[in-house]
Amino acid sequence: MVGTDYLIRTPCAMLDSLQRFLKRPLQVPLRGRQSPSDPESTLICDWARQRGDEFKRVRRGPGAVVCAQAQVGPMRIEWGPSQRHYIRGHEMRVRIDAHLAEPMEMLVMSRGLAESLEAQAFQQLTSLQQTEIGDSMPEEGRWLSMFERIEVDAAPPTFAQNFVVVSSCVPHARHWAAGELAVRLMRARAQWLAPHAPLVLMTMRGRLYLRTEAGTFDETLLDGVRMLADAAALRARKISTRAGRAASAEALAAQTAHVAQLRQSVLGGRALAGGLAATPVSEAASGSAPAGPPAAPGPHHDPIEGMAAHTLPGLDFDDFNDADDADLPQELPPLGEPVPTDLQL
Repeated sequence: MVGTDYLIRTPCAMLDSLQRFLKRPLQVPLRGRQSPSDPESTLICDWARQRGDEFKRVRRGPGAVVCAQAQVGPMRIEWGPSQRHYIRGHEMRVRIDAHLAEPMEMLVMSRGLAESLEAQAFQQLTSLQQTEIGDSMPEEGRWLSMFERIEVDAAPPTFAQNFVVVSSCVPHARHWAAGELAVRLMRARAQWLAPHAPLVLMTMRGRLYLRTEAGTFDETLLDGVRMLADAAALRARKISTRAGRAASAEALAAQTAHVAQLRQSVLGGRALAGGLAATPVSEAASGSAPAGPPAAPGPHHDPIEGMAAHTLPGLDFDDFNDADDADLPQELPPLGEPVPTDLQL
């Protein structure tokens, strides 16, 4: 893996992505007062218009797309045929370009779905005596096996009975899924999420994704999905920002220490060279000390001067209102390297 890009993909995974792209219905912007034909798309169209968002209908079959603006970046809400085998019929999908740090890989999943995917993976490995999980397993299913299961302390008592949290960055995910987001997730379970409907909320490659089943729905579900994704993306952005500040401070401290060491080495070498130059050859050969103190060396240009100021670029972090997230710590550890989640297990 080079840098923070996911460059390792199996041929089957690439083919699966291409097939999903070719099967995706064409989207046509809605012009004038033209309305979609199916009642679900009509509901989404009216809901989007009331909020001043852009609505697009698909050319073939039922489906709709809403382009809006979240608090941290562009938001895309899609309704259409499910792209995951664990969601029956139609699904509601949300994607927000939250500009998160690449290593921030966090997942909250409804417990029933997590247990189902884990059972499916176990059966796949044991039924045919395989040692690898096939490409049919979605990325969120792989995370359940690859990443650590996290216990969220600052959450409602029944949170652990309804949701599972896994991540490659444990301290960041623990704060992300706690507090306000945990309350919103429990409110979703009580108000607009069907009793056994799967829910996936995850961050990867700088974006936030939400998926849930939506065969039938109303404006309550649309509002709930939108507000949950928006709040989760904003909270993740705050955590990413504070982790970035810690990484910047850590890198700057290491660089400053390195520059100080270089300066000490250069100045020490100059002092040694000046002392040898002021010592006669006969005295230097005999090892005797000079009669008087060596002459002070003249002024020299310090090539190390200013190196620290130009080594690290200035980083611009978001200035969020700390009163809005009092449950989040002001300092978080730096994020590590992202895990290539499309490798075979």
